[in-house]
Amino acid sequence: MTDDLICSICGKSAQVNTPCIDEQGNIICYRCREELNDGKLRRGIKHHRDRDGALSTDDSIYFFYNKALVSFYRNRHCENMGPQRVILDEPMYSISAYTDHGHTSFPLTKDEKLEAIASPKAVLLLIDMYDRNGWFRCTTCGEKFNEEDVAGYPLFSGKVCKHCWKLHLEYLEDERKKGHVCSMCRQPYGNCCC
Repeated sequence: MTDDLICSICGKSAQVNTPCIDEQGNIICYRCREELNDGKLRRGIKHHRDRDGALSTDDSIYFFYNKALVSFYRNRHCENMGPQRVILDEPMYSISAYTDHGHTSFPLTKDEKLEAIASPKAVLLLIDMYDRNGWFRCTTCGEKFNEEDVAGYPLFSGKVCKHCWKLHLEYLEDERKKGHVCSMCRQPYGNCCC
């Protein structure tokens, strides 16, 4: 048994950046998934096999559709519940959504998170519609805007509107004035990746 996951399309390793599996159980690496863009819902898999050689999918669950991604991460306080619990309720999982093959955050409303639990594809179709029309949601306030109105790119795959970017820059300046900066990179804590 090997921990290496091999893509069924290109034959290269699918170990990194959330590979997925198709309806027939074939592994697809993230590069080939991005190139396919064929409108099929796919389930992501973890980056390894378990002791029995089966693909591990129980801790984090991902769904892909074109450039859209919805992920369910098991919350830490639920770890003692074990993998036998498969109900995706909000206390059990944190739900995140992304556009651009997982590179840009897409903030979901509470209702959209509940809808994602019942039907991930419905939310993926919403994200896909935003993407096809060139729209984004501000990762701070959730406002809808287009590419020309993107004011900035804060940490962790965000795109923000002009109002929120102004508030972000003011916050960073306030941190700098108070001396709240990282000792390694000298950036304000709100802008530090160390």
